[in-house]
Amino acid sequence: MTERYKILKIVSFCGVLLTVLSMLSWLVNPMRTRVGGDKFDKVVIEAANEGENTIDVVVLGDSEAYRSVIPLEMYEKYGFTSYVASSPAQKTFQAYKMLETVLEKQKPKVCVLEPNLLFRDFSLISSLAPKFEKAFPVFKYHNAWKGWIDSDFKNSGASSGSYKGYRYTREVRPAVNLNYMAKTGAKEKISQSNITYFEKIMDLCESNSIELVVVRTPSTKNWNYGKYEAMRELTREKKVKYIDLNVGNELKIDWSKDTCDKGDHLNYSGAMKVTEYLGEYLSGNYELPDHRKDKAYDAWGQALKAYSSAVKGV
Repeated sequence: MTERYKILKIVSFCGVLLTVLSMLSWLVNPMRTRVGGDKFDKVVIEAANEGENTIDVVVLGDSEAYRSVIPLEMYEKYGFTSYVASSPAQKTFQAYKMLETVLEKQKPKVCVLEPNLLFRDFSLISSLAPKFEKAFPVFKYHNAWKGWIDSDFKNSGASSGSYKGYRYTREVRPAVNLNYMAKTGAKEKISQSNITYFEKIMDLCESNSIELVVVRTPSTKNWNYGKYEAMRELTREKKVKYIDLNVGNELKIDWSKDTCDKGDHLNYSGAMKVTEYLGEYLSGNYELPDHRKDKAYDAWGQALKAYSSAVKGV
């Protein structure tokens, strides 16, 4: 067997392998089939299903974001549209990917970043994985075929698309650590990998004429004064607007009533306080349109009615 023949066999094998992987990836990709996928994918799909260029404000972050911001409340009062494109334990590289995906169909004027994810470290391999999985989705979604015959699998990881990303709960479990923002002198550090992706989010916003604002929602379990200081230092250095709703008590959060899990996340009453503040801030500081009388946004009016009926009974 000649050397040329051996090389030809190797090249042919690789070609066939890549073709098979590409075909399988096309078959199981949930972005095409709307079947399977994890919770991150579900949020991406739901955001992608919004009408083209209909979102004025996009909210990135982890569960702190989707338990704290209610887009339909802000739409009802101010008329601008928003979407909470957050997912459980979201990392900075995922937030960057989420924003990239949203920008394929949307032209938001403002991006709100919930910064809890800046204190969640990740490995280099995990940050590179999405690029490989984008090229060959079959490696991530190899079990997606189950969704074709199993409705439970198909719906696993689904989030509340009808509420534009907000996750509703009225459960009350009071917080215990009420002194979580005490000045202890301890310093928290933001890893360089997280700073790098924060800068990438900044650059992506700048290149798309999007105003970036960092808003830390209340949490007794996931925040402290050391993290506040680290975040304040970073945003000052990068010249990014930073609002921390854990400093002082402007919202009048009642930790005996406004949390669903002992201070980790807010419940509906706590989210209403954050949403009222955020809606007033966004409407007062950015030129956001009022779509409430625009026929092109009738779907938002319908979503608001469904939300009000389910949540408020009206």
